[in-house]
Amino acid sequence: MLRRAAVAGLLLAWTAAPARAQIPTLPRFEAGQTSIGLLLGPSWPTGTNGFASVAGRGYGAGLQLLYYPWDWIAFGPAFGMTQFGKQDIRADSGRITGLGKATVSHLSLLTRLNMVRGESWTPYLLGGVGYHLFSHTADAQGSAGAVVCADTSAPATCAAQKSFTTTAEGLLVTGAAGAEFFYGTGLSLSLETRYQRFQVPRIPAASIPLPSGAAESVTVNLAAHLWLGL
Repeated sequence: MLRRAAVAGLLLAWTAAPARAQIPTLPRFEAGQTSIGLLLGPSWPTGTNGFASVAGRGYGAGLQLLYYPWDWIAFGPAFGMTQFGKQDIRADSGRITGLGKATVSHLSLLTRLNMVRGESWTPYLLGGVGYHLFSHTADAQGSAGAVVCADTSAPATCAAQKSFTTTAEGLLVTGAAGAEFFYGTGLSLSLETRYQRFQVPRIPAASIPLPSGAAESVTVNLAAHLWLGL
């Protein structure tokens, strides 16, 4: 009886060993690794400086390259673009005077800190600075158009217009918090919330308000990362 039990145990161990060998081992975040990520997600303008009053919810997309000199820190460039949707622009009286939308493209240098070491997943913090191109368009409502001013110090430049576009360029500051995990060999997924601040000139406006000093947004990104060499 004992002999039969021993033989059965050996057979069970022999058949289970190949099954265990077939279970893939997920990679870990290690020094010397490089990843290329594609980020997509909805974006919301914030109420700070009035940006949410002249542009609506939109969508952002981006590419980023990160290199890990150590397993807990990474550096790299990123490029992205956000299209903010249409938003009713209202006068102080509450009357709708226009319809606004905005587009921002940006290039930045990022630093990322992993909060967990030696694992196939980690929460992380990310920050960076860069350069952006900002464009805001306001379409006047009504048949008479709207009086919009690029410079209120020169009233002669004001005119009744159907559409008015403001462009600017300047400093970008960004920060994010998220989590990333390896899904397979050479592939990982991440989910993060990213804040961006676009510095813009203080452009006075007559009847259509524009962001004053900076436009800020919050984006929720779902990203897929391809790891080179894994």
